[in-house]
Amino acid sequence: MRRAYGVTLLVALLFMGMTPFQVMSQEAPDTAAMPGGYRATAWSTHPHGTVVAMVLRIPAGSANDEKGSEGTAALLAQTLRDQARRALGPGHGAVTATVNRGTTLFTFLVLPEVWPRAATLLDSVLYDAPIDDSILDRHRRGQMARLAFESDSPGTEFEAEAARLLAPSGSPWARPVRGTPESVSALSPAILARFRRSLYRRAETARAVVGPRSLLPTSTVALPLPVDSVLADTIPVAVADSQAVRDTVPAPVAALPPEPRVASDTAPGLAWSSGTRVDQVQDVTSTWIRVAYPIARSTSRTAAEMLVTLVHDELDPTPPDPDRYGVQVRLLDVPGGTALVVDATVFPEAAGRWEDKITGTISRLASGPMQPDLFGWRRRRFRTERLLEEASPELEAERMTGDLIGTGRARDLAVEIWSLDAGTVYQAAKELGPPRILRFGPDLGEAHAPVSPDRSGFSRAVPRSLRGYTLTGRTEVARPSSGF
Repeated sequence: MRRAYGVTLLVALLFMGMTPFQVMSQEAPDTAAMPGGYRATAWSTHPHGTVVAMVLRIPAGSANDEKGSEGTAALLAQTLRDQARRALGPGHGAVTATVNRGTTLFTFLVLPEVWPRAATLLDSVLYDAPIDDSILDRHRRGQMARLAFESDSPGTEFEAEAARLLAPSGSPWARPVRGTPESVSALSPAILARFRRSLYRRAETARAVVGPRSLLPTSTVALPLPVDSVLADTIPVAVADSQAVRDTVPAPVAALPPEPRVASDTAPGLAWSSGTRVDQVQDVTSTWIRVAYPIARSTSRTAAEMLVTLVHDELDPTPPDPDRYGVQVRLLDVPGGTALVVDATVFPEAAGRWEDKITGTISRLASGPMQPDLFGWRRRRFRTERLLEEASPELEAERMTGDLIGTGRARDLAVEIWSLDAGTVYQAAKELGPPRILRFGPDLGEAHAPVSPDRSGFSRAVPRSLRGYTLTGRTEVARPSSGF
């Protein structure tokens, strides 16, 4: 029935001398009407795109919350998101907001015929419009209720401890992203307005736009943006001039303010140089494990992303390990650099085996390059997965804004993946720094058992060696939890 309807519609359109795309938009909008002043803008187009995705990445997040006002970044983003939705009106698109520790992302999906006007409207809401007290109050009360409900959740406690594992002692980066019931209750429009005034700056915001080819400039090059020119980021640039453009892109804006670091925790090119292992004992029915390795600053983002995929494929194959509830492998921007982070939730009896499985996978990838034929197959698979993922325009735009903040230009992902070789990915694994490990779950007496030679585990609160790194450990017995 659906196919017959589609064929009938197509025949009717052709009979009227119109293409399906022409029904959507009779004329291409004027891109020069878009608001300017942004730090950098990247464009990407698709021949069969049906919507326009625009992502704004602001280099400010929960790490920038003032002490005692935790949750400011999250509450501000939620409030502005709803104000933008109201201004956009029903039926024209969608607005979402994501707050991380170091960045805030606003994602807009709009119809092609309205996107320049929508871009101007949304820009005004995010940066200039007064904060709506009624929307703020609604989100503040909802956030307080959710935080109170989750106060005894072991998952929430694990996330707090896992954040502290990756940051220097006392770092604001490890503060709760959504705040606490007490801090959120004290947030006022004045506090949110002060946060926006000081940290929501167009000149430091990266923007990416992805949409139908006929509606956007053909260049995917990031444009340099003079702060005093409101149209500097809307002028299409020929691909032939891309080298000149790259030479003039401003230096990247730091995603986080400088972190105070002690000498023992610094290393050239790494977020940390000392490994740590923490056992936090909780009376729960699952064990959460985090293993994080700092990535060398010399490692390209594309090589690090392929390394993440290789680790994930090894840890979570099909069919999956029956002892695991879930596995996530990702890159995480942390104070001082980037880390490869593995989070796993497993049966408590399998926690030791899973820790060994994670560290053993990294050790094997760092032991030598893959055979060329095997690497070629894995690279093709990685490329296919990434390009399929970025068929969603909002995901491509999100990645491009991260590139702009990190290096000043958006990657041509397909080309960069093809340029990878087995030696590059091996070098990325080999240059990983010492791991930091957290196990959060019940004590099954494993701490008192002798360590077998083939295990990467060690006796609790006793220094051990792992891949040549010395890890210091501690055991914490937490209060009983009413969790799962």
